[in-house]
Amino acid sequence: MPRYSGKQPGDPARAAEALIKALLSPSPPRHLVLGRFGLDVAQGKLAAMRQEFAQWRETSLSADYPAPGAR
Repeated sequence: MPRYSGKQPGDPARAAEALIKALLSPSPPRHLVLGRFGLDVAQGKLAAMRQEFAQWRETSLSADYPAPGAR
């Protein structure tokens, strides 16, 4: 850890500005990801979740009551 200390790509002052901007926004985000690394990780996770949702779509939908008139 000591060799990375102070060498992170994130700028705390810019992060604070981004947080203030988001909080003062008329429609603040429910999820705010800061920095390139964080955004890349979050987008990768979201892509994996979308793929899993698509793979299991029929199983997910099969948990509902059948539509009226359907068997």
